Amino acid sequence: MAAVPASAAATAKFFGGISFKHDKNDFVDIASDIAASRSKPLLAPMVVRRKLNEIGSNKLTSHYTFLLNDKTRYSPGDSLGVVPVQGGELVTKTLQSLGLKGSDLLNHKRIYKGKQLPASEMFSQHLDLRTVPPAIAKLATSQKMKDMLAGDKKKLLSYLSDIELHDFYKNHMNGVDPNKVISLLKPLQPRLYSISSHQAVAGNTVDLTVAKVDYTTEGISRNGTTTHYLHHIPLGSNMTPVFVQKAPKFRPPSTKTPTIMIGPGTGIAPFRSFMQDPSRTAPGAKNWIFFGDQKPQDYLYKDEWAPLQQNGNLKVSTAFSREPGKPKQYVQDKIRQQSSEIWKWVNDDKCSLFICGDAQFMAPGVESALKDTFQKHGNMTSEQAAKYLKDLEKAGRFHKDVY
Repeated sequence: MAAVPASAAATAKFFGGISFKHDKNDFVDIASDIAASRSKPLLAPMVVRRKLNEIGSNKLTSHYTFLLNDKTRYSPGDSLGVVPVQGGELVTKTLQSLGLKGSDLLNHKRIYKGKQLPASEMFSQHLDLRTVPPAIAKLATSQKMKDMLAGDKKKLLSYLSDIELHDFYKNHMNGVDPNKVISLLKPLQPRLYSISSHQAVAGNTVDLTVAKVDYTTEGISRNGTTTHYLHHIPLGSNMTPVFVQKAPKFRPPSTKTPTIMIGPGTGIAPFRSFMQDPSRTAPGAKNWIFFGDQKPQDYLYKDEWAPLQQNGNLKVSTAFSREPGKPKQYVQDKIRQQSSEIWKWVNDDKCSLFICGDAQFMAPGVESALKDTFQKHGNMTSEQAAKYLKDLEKAGRFHKDVY
């Protein structure tokens, strides 16, 4: 697909006139010979942003490439931490709701040890404005929030995770001191994304596969902090702090070991990294990917998988939940449909199994399908099948990266 650079108008709207700058003392420069870390990220230029979904898709999943310096290294299975900036529209709404100006000086005990910063900088770069901590909710003056505090805790936490601070303050905190509220905000955290490139191939670059998050709560459109940021930053600008988060327990096995990789949606990312290892596509290598999404137009990296399939190095099973004229299919359905062959890979070939993606629905569904497979073809009880899966995990043959 063609590159999708953010237009100047879209970028200007995102930053909303809020200027910011990174203190070079807190970050590693691209020309530096220091490896990036969580405590001192690298200011990495984004050099590629392209849409992966085809026409007819309802989603926006993008492929991003960042430049790295020589000392910042990663391995298949690792994640890239991205330190986001919150957009100017969100910052402006928060300033207005709290009755502040962007130039007002604020401090927070967890930000630079209480150093005073302009409110616009504090809100855009340091404090999470998209969720409301329970400690702030307890200061609410509205009867609705008092009732929620006394009611179902799960509903309360769900509500607080979906409402942004400016709306919460406006709706529930009449007369509450803004400084007290600010002191209870949580620091803005980096987001971790599975790396979708292999450094032996990518060199001093790193790839991410990220779906833009947009949703609606109480009739108001919202978006994901980091996915929105990545979609709007100017290509080429070194304004994205990144670092490598190691994942020593999510490493591909020897390329001689048959490998089943289950990664619907952006869960495919680490398996692209696995498959870029040249030795994994050597004669005799056995790899099997289970991929799922809404529509065939959402089939990510299919052009890369096709030649590997033709060479016999890779088998791919796809499942689409919203394909017109066809019943809903999920990766766990495909596992059940091909359970006999999967059992041969697991029992006879001693393959390794990997899952990456959604922890709430996909991962439990896949584990259930695997246990059903073991019961059916291994003549096990449900208890024995559950233990068999646990034993695979203990033996280093079953790995999960779910979120």
